[in-house]
Amino acid sequence: KIELQIKTMTDKLKEIRGSDVILPTVSYGYSIFPGGDHLDFNKILKEADDQMYHYKKAHKDRYQQEASIRYTLQDI
Repeated sequence: KIELQIKTMTDKLKEIRGSDVILPTVSYGYSIFPGGDHLDFNKILKEADDQMYHYKKAHKDRYQQEASIRYTLQDI
């Protein structure tokens, strides 16, 4: 369910960005609490934070690879 909500949010932001509206960038991470006796907020927050930075790095690496390929193709 959370994946659908996040996809809906990012799709809507993408749609709005396409209409020349300047919006800030958004970074988010999430963690799913599996239930149990003890809610460790710090652990769950760290999991969400780690996930967010993992995806930010992956996105940055992908963007840099794509930019490198574009520049290489321009040189050919």
